[in-house]
Amino acid sequence: MSKNVISIPSKITKGEELIVIPRSLYEKFVLWEKEVKDVLEKVERGRKAYREGKTYEVKSPRELLSK
Repeated sequence: MSKNVISIPSKITKGEELIVIPRSLYEKFVLWEKEVKDVLEKVERGRKAYREGKTYEVKSPRELLSK
């Protein structure tokens, strides 16, 4: 089994560890990261609205529509 070895100068990695992954996996990770950020922003907006008393407490969706 032949292995390819690549040396990456430490001035490029600045002493940090480096990993290599397929581009498709990286792109999926970037998309996931954006989605998580979006969800966390929405959760924070909801919490802020709750703290400010801008939310409703309802027992059913029908009750919400009547407001």
